[in-house]
Order: sequence, then C-alpha cells, then structure tokens
Amino acid sequence: MKFLFSILTIAALLIPFSALAEEEKINIEEYFIDATTIEDKYSGQYVRITPQSLADLYWRLQVFDSGDNRAIDNYMLINECDIYQDNFNNDFEWNKIREAAKQHIKQNKNDFSTKFEFFVPVHLGRYDTEKKGFDLVDDTGYRNIRRMEVNSYVRTDEICGESRAIKDYPMAVLFILEEALTYVFSEVDEHVAQAYILRKQKEILDLPIDLRQRRYERTAYLRFRLDIEEYQGNIISGSDTLAVLKAELDGVDLFEDAKGKRLLSSTVFRPADQSAAATQPEETIESISFE
Repeated sequence: MKFLFSILTIAALLIPFSALAEEEKINIEEYFIDATTIEDKYSGQYVRITPQSLADLYWRLQVFDSGDNRAIDNYMLINECDIYQDNFNNDFEWNKIREAAKQHIKQNKNDFSTKFEFFVPVHLGRYDTEKKGFDLVDDTGYRNIRRMEVNSYVRTDEICGESRAIKDYPMAVLFILEEALTYVFSEVDEHVAQAYILRKQKEILDLPIDLRQRRYERTAYLRFRLDIEEYQGNIISGSDTLAVLKAELDGVDLFEDAKGKRLLSSTVFRPADQSAAATQPEETIESISFE
C-alpha cells in the first residue's frame, strides 16, 4: 500500500512539472520569433566605412586640392567605376568628365558625411543579474584604448578591377580617439538578455551533441559610432597605408548580429540632442569610461 501511495505522490508531482515545462516551451518559442526588440535611434545617421565613403571623406577634410587631376581621376575610379572604365582612355571625353567631377565635388563636399560606423565581434560571458549585463570575455573587451585600426574592404577584393592600392586614397584608417575608451561590460535589460540567450541556445541545440560545447560562443557585435574631426596624414603599417583620422566617439551599441538588425543596448557619449539620449538605455560608469 505504501508503495502504491509513493507512486501516486510522484505522479502528482510530475503533472504540474510537465505542464510548467510545456508552458516554458511555448514561451521560448515566442522569444525565438521576435520578442523584446529595441529601436535603433541611430540607424541611417552614420555611414559604413567603405572605399567610396572614405574617398568622399578625404575631400570633405580637404586632403586634396581641386586642381589635382590624379586625385580626381582616382576618385572617379573608386566612386564611378563604370564611367571610369568606359571613358578614361578617351582623352577628350575624359577631360569633360573630369571637369564635371571637379564641379560635383566642389558643390557637394560639405555634405559628405563625417559620421562613420563600424562593427567588431565580441564574446559575452554569463549574464550578471546584479549588474544587469554581460562581461566581454576572451579578450574581446577594450581597456584604455586610444587607437583603432579599421579596413574598409577585404584585402582580396578588387576596386574597379584594381587589386593594388589606389594612389593617395588609403583604404584603411587609424582612428585616434579624443579620449581613451574602456568597454569591458555591457549593460543589457534582463528581458532582452533572456531573449538573446534563448536564441543562442537554440543555435546550439541545432548542432550535433558532440559539437555543442566545443563550438559554443556567445557572439555579439559592437557598433562604434564616430564623428571624424581631422585628417592627420598617412602612415605605413606593414604593407598597408593608413589614413590617420582624429575622431570623437559618439557612442557604442551592442547588437546580436553583424548587420545591426537586433539591438541589445546602446550607449551615448555625445548625443546629437538630449531627447535622443534620453530614449536610450545608458550604461554605467563601470562598463564604459573615458580616461
């Protein structure tokens, strides 16, 4: 009789547990779909670092003189490849195009953007429920950083059929920050963090069992937003020429994906206006600081 009672007791305990597990499964699926999204207030306000956007920037920062025909020709090679390839060897036609390009740059260079963004991968540790965020682990955080080197394209790519460096137009830049940056912790809302963790968990569960722990990394992406203030010349680094650019760091944002579609948190250092800053969850001094 005692044996039967024990079985019935265990069965009674299992029923609500199973129901709870089923309910939790439903909630997980809801998280997988599109729960807890944060609006990106800075989408479209900054340009990606590309050969084309850098070429515009160099003219905005007055790196070249408008009478520099070689600089004009290479600007067209970078920004108007089809026109360049179709007309460069036609001397008379190219003279007309070159003059039109000079006028275009003269009229529009003040509108070329000085606001740039770039993404870098980071690894997140376990969620800290007391500090409400993730540590950046595996040496992917930033501590007392003043210089950041960024390439505008994959080295194996060609620019308008050219695999060599384009004269006077460095395709890599060295940003010199106004103040040193430390970013080793990212504050993330608990609900947003839970959704992120569940989606990462689903990625792992889709792998074979023997690969789950070996390949598990909580990868996320930082977007750095900078305002370029000054061109300070070029330097040689290995086989590359880098343009040295003095920059002010406007903010750092944490995304789940490299394309910047799913925002996890945003940090503002120098907002365009106070209302924009107020709408974003700011990080604590523990996570980001200037030194």
